[in-house]
Amino acid sequence: VVVPVREEQLVAPARSRVARVLVKPGQVVAAGELLLELDASSIRLAIDNLEEQIAQQDIRVRALSLDLAAKHRQLASEIELLELDLEANKVKLGKYQRLLKLGAVSASELAAAELAVKRTQIELRQKRETVAGSRAATETDVAGAQLEAQVLGKGLAEQQQLLAQAQVRAPFAGMATWLL
Repeated sequence: VVVPVREEQLVAPARSRVARVLVKPGQVVAAGELLLELDASSIRLAIDNLEEQIAQQDIRVRALSLDLAAKHRQLASEIELLELDLEANKVKLGKYQRLLKLGAVSASELAAAELAVKRTQIELRQKRETVAGSRAATETDVAGAQLEAQVLGKGLAEQQQLLAQAQVRAPFAGMATWLL
């Protein structure tokens, strides 16, 4: 009776169908030699799906970044226009202050000019806050998309590991004794 020094049973890592058997009982095999392949079509499909989802997240990040840049340019131009309006209102206020001393304008016209300056200052401050808020919101969306891509990447790595396990290899050199 010949008793093996070492015997190991190899089981499939996941429930699957055997796609191809490459050795026969009694055949001598080297360590790492491919013994059989399992059906990995569902794993490959899952990998393709995850890769597409990761690509979608990358596109989403780029789109959000482009959207932020466009909003920033628009708000920057609005801020420039408000700064010009503020400067014009300040000039008008200075002119009304000089004319009030001469009695050429009424106090109500001076008050209206002061209100116009204050209003423009408030609008300018609000636009600057909008820029900061828009940037923060977009950065949060980008971080969320990047985090989702990382989660998908981990799922992809897991599926790739399952795909690698779908190829059953000999753990050491020896002889295949039986196949079930």
